[in-house]
Amino acid sequence: MANDRAAGRAAVREVLARIVASRAFEKSERARELLNFVVNEEQAGRGDRLKAFTIAVDVFGKDASFDASSDPLVRVHAGRVRELLEQYYEEEGAGERLRILIPKGGYVPVYEEVEPHPAAFRKTVDSTTLAGVLGDHARDTSEDGISAALRGAIGGQTSVVTFASPSPTQKAGGNVDGETISKSRRQPRTASDETGLAPQILRHMKLYWLAIATIIVMLAYVVYSLLGEQAMAPVTTAEVNAPSRGHRGSITSDLLPSVGIAAEDDKPETVLVANELQNMLPKFDTIRLITGDGSTSTTNYRFSVISVAPGKAAVRLVNVASGEVVMTSEVDTSVRAAIDVQMARIGSLTATDGGAIFADVAANDNGNSLTRCIILNHEYFRDQTDALHREAWDCFDGIAKRGVKSPLVYAELASLMVESVADKRGYPLDASMEQAQRYAEQALSRGPQSAHAHRAMGYVLARQGAETQALRWSQSAHELNPYNLDFTASYGYALVYAGRYGEGSKLLKRAVDNAGQFQSWWVYGLACGLLMEKRPQEAFAYSELVRSRSTSHYIALRLILANQTGKSDVARQLLEELQSRNTSFTRDPEAFYVKAKYPADLTKSLVQGLAKAGFVKVPPTQ
Repeated sequence: MANDRAAGRAAVREVLARIVASRAFEKSERARELLNFVVNEEQAGRGDRLKAFTIAVDVFGKDASFDASSDPLVRVHAGRVRELLEQYYEEEGAGERLRILIPKGGYVPVYEEVEPHPAAFRKTVDSTTLAGVLGDHARDTSEDGISAALRGAIGGQTSVVTFASPSPTQKAGGNVDGETISKSRRQPRTASDETGLAPQILRHMKLYWLAIATIIVMLAYVVYSLLGEQAMAPVTTAEVNAPSRGHRGSITSDLLPSVGIAAEDDKPETVLVANELQNMLPKFDTIRLITGDGSTSTTNYRFSVISVAPGKAAVRLVNVASGEVVMTSEVDTSVRAAIDVQMARIGSLTATDGGAIFADVAANDNGNSLTRCIILNHEYFRDQTDALHREAWDCFDGIAKRGVKSPLVYAELASLMVESVADKRGYPLDASMEQAQRYAEQALSRGPQSAHAHRAMGYVLARQGAETQALRWSQSAHELNPYNLDFTASYGYALVYAGRYGEGSKLLKRAVDNAGQFQSWWVYGLACGLLMEKRPQEAFAYSELVRSRSTSHYIALRLILANQTGKSDVARQLLEELQSRNTSFTRDPEAFYVKAKYPADLTKSLVQGLAKAGFVKVPPTQ
């Protein structure tokens, strides 16, 4: 497909304006921004600039550290734009002759001139006709009113349909013969017609149209009830490869990516690692483990294990449909005590919402309603902006309203609502900690052994000040799935803020050191724990991992650690940056720590550390 320059810039701009103003795009500001950007850049002759990095910087405000190979941000939103374009051309834009498309595998738009399918016009005429007969004239029940409506709707046609009474044979079960339905030419009506045949014909026509309308409604309901993403997908692909065009059926955990395990030989190290995978993968709420070697069409991904040397086995994650190796790692089985840590690294690199499986789903744009929400949610927790929060919330909320049966959805709704209340985002309108707890309870009722549900309950309770209960739920989430380093970090963080610094630091260090990617709060909690353990050098080294974070309390912690470790130049720069701000933190750091429920001894240590580093409270603006 090549760009059709003959279409003209004006024509492209006109089509683009209709698309971004359509119902399909009205709820997705980011999709509108992305589509506008790529079309305008291409039209300006800068199509060669349309790479993931450029889009991330120019559209989504990322900085030069953005890594498109590990962050699916642009791929996810490009997939969403393709989905919405498809929806637009199926519905409002069915009659468009010039179409804007973004082919998979790139971001440069192409323009295609098509001949709109006659069905697009028939659909419009049929719906208008039916609405005219049964809607606009619904209040006019006189024969003249219905007659006028029908004449207007059928455009002056003179044929009418009459129904003959069934013969005795037909009443007994015989087939209806074609001769029982006949057409007769309508003659101009006379006064006698009003009390003769014409009113009967019109009554029959009214019943006929009502019957047609009833049948249409019933068929629509049946289709709506039966169609689901599995039904929409090609029969040769699995659920995760189904087009992500909105789900019409029940949303269950069956829509999660499915995986299998294949041991490629019978060497001891291969068997051991395959067994470890068999034990580990069912603990992840974000995937489904399928019995077998993962070579069938019902499996999306396969973990292939093979011996590479005595005591060493290679694990490869393979996309079954494409045969592509998505991830590879090596496990040293010679030290049994180290295997759990290595398996946790593999599990977190592959099976979490930010792992290789979901990154591959996003990159290939072959997700479904549930996987798309999970990807958006992960994106939000990596970059906590209002826009991303709302997209993730709307996505999960939308599928929850369709009768979702997945505990994962309610767990993430609980966490997102906590974020909404804590950050005063203003939506949803009923946002409250009580409602967040109800979502967490719904998650637990649907998945009593769901680690996500346990973690969500812990998060809700922590924000409500029930630290003891919160710690217990965080611990149970970690115990249900010790291989998910996100849960390890959550529990470690909870331990640090319960004043159990040694235990918390150990878990957070394990998470940070072994996860392929980590969140900044993991490092912040770890640095706080190490500070309290009197290990400032180590704490400062870890704090350097989040030096791009510009939040005031992050800068304050780095200032304290730089001062304690003799990094005078770094400390001076951080002090100048902090003193130049006028925020609630810089006006009263101690009040900030107290409000955030830091342990008393940690609060004291931080406040004293700031004072020793030369920080002075910033007076409030007048």
